[in-house]
Amino acid sequence: MEPYRITQATLVTYSGKRHPMEVQSEVFTKPLRIIKEKLLDTFCQMCRNNGDPFVRIEVKTESLFKERR
Repeated sequence: MEPYRITQATLVTYSGKRHPMEVQSEVFTKPLRIIKEKLLDTFCQMCRNNGDPFVRIEVKTESLFKERR
């Protein structure tokens, strides 16, 4: 798996509200699915008293390897 960085994330609540965030993350090499699950779990724990819980996270990434010409 190529190293990547998360540049944007959007938390989506059960009712469909979207909460966009700009992110400058560390470098990841684990599968994106695993990282997204961990991020969502963390936000759910931080906002557990929220009446409209987060159910999904969407992310945009950038590869750290650029094509060489």
